[in-house]
Amino acid sequence: MAYDNERKKYNKIPLQFIEIDVNGVTTRFYDYDYGTVLVGFEGYPTLKSFSMSPAKIDLNGGIGIRATASAAIGEHQDYTVYGTLSNPVRYWAAWTAKNKAYRYQRVSHFSGYVVNGAYDAANFIQRDFVIETMAWGGDGVNFSLRDPLMLANNDKAKLPLESNGSVSNNPLLIGDTSLTVVPVGIGDLEYPASNFYIIINEEVILCTSRTADVLTITRGQYGTVAEEQTQAAKVQLCLWFNDDTISNMGYHLLTVGANVDSSYINKPIWDAASANAFPNVYTMLVTKPTGVRKLLKELCDSAPHYYYYDTRSNQIQFKPQESPQNTGQVLSYESNLL
Repeated sequence: MAYDNERKKYNKIPLQFIEIDVNGVTTRFYDYDYGTVLVGFEGYPTLKSFSMSPAKIDLNGGIGIRATASAAIGEHQDYTVYGTLSNPVRYWAAWTAKNKAYRYQRVSHFSGYVVNGAYDAANFIQRDFVIETMAWGGDGVNFSLRDPLMLANNDKAKLPLESNGSVSNNPLLIGDTSLTVVPVGIGDLEYPASNFYIIINEEVILCTSRTADVLTITRGQYGTVAEEQTQAAKVQLCLWFNDDTISNMGYHLLTVGANVDSSYINKPIWDAASANAFPNVYTMLVTKPTGVRKLLKELCDSAPHYYYYDTRSNQIQFKPQESPQNTGQVLSYESNLL
């Protein structure tokens, strides 16, 4: 053991660790077997194992099958975070009691090497996941993880967001071109300043301007018919893309609808790929809250492309489906055949 610890001081030694970020608090756990203190590095030496499987691309479009990972972390007596020197507690027992909303929180895996016993972040590759499930037992926890595109799951992420405004007019007559929404102040909270669509029951309505809670409206849009609307009917804000690019639409769905961190997306590369494959612009109106994953699939059906998380670059990739390049070898009787 003494030789092994000395060797780690003067060699390049592989190391992996994970960081769990829950409620703004980041905690690090590193290889259970490393067995020595690292210069410039803080963490718990309780990571038992980590395994990972890459994402599977769906050539029919959408976001395919998620990259998955699992992490096993051992239990230990905690004297500083949840316990004290005089009253230590089991770390994961206390952690699970305090962090019940752990699902969809970030877990980052780092793999690399330590040089001469000192930690340098530049020597490590980062791959990010989110927590799907956790199993806790007396000897520690096991996390089941998926890549960040899990945040687009239909049960979690929806656009447009559910609106809370309703009709104040009693009633809103067929010929009315002004609509007041309640409760007071909801206009500034939930509705844009101008040029947006709402839906009341089955009628799609264009709002050309808004002043506080009063909307100036044009009735019966997108093939719907103006109807008398009763007081207290829901005024649902629609999601509207107007003459927009595919890359912008996908970016909005992921970053706004699914709350995917924009650092996972190289937007200039997305824009260049989109402009090359889809030079036209697109319009889409979504009238009720719909799962982001479903919307991405519909977008991919309209302009054939797909998304996937690349574990090598820690990036979400945007890939148009392109026709094969015409660069194959041409065979002729004269040159190639006897």
